Amino acid sequence: MMIASVCRIGHNFQLHAIGWKWKLTTCLGGDGVARICNKTSLGLCPGVDFRFGWRADYILPEITGSVGTGEPLFNMNSGRLQASLDRVEAVLSQ
Repeated sequence: MMIASVCRIGHNFQLHAIGWKWKLTTCLGGDGVARICNKTSLGLCPGVDFRFGWRADYILPEITGSVGTGEPLFNMNSGRLQASLDRVEAVLSQ
């Protein structure tokens, strides 16, 4: 797994303050969302097979923080997984 780190420094002219933000996340999925689509076959006994079509979408975890910007010093998003079973087929053969 590849880890990406981003650090930005900025200046607030109204408050005369300098602050910086940082972010630690993975490089997978581009926008932080990854998707797995798959078909799985399971042979129950000779002549009986089950086929499953399933999908999983997940948002990768990230850790962010900032100093001097009024945002939290440390913030963690643990990610999310959403899975669905889209299709189930029973195949009988002789």
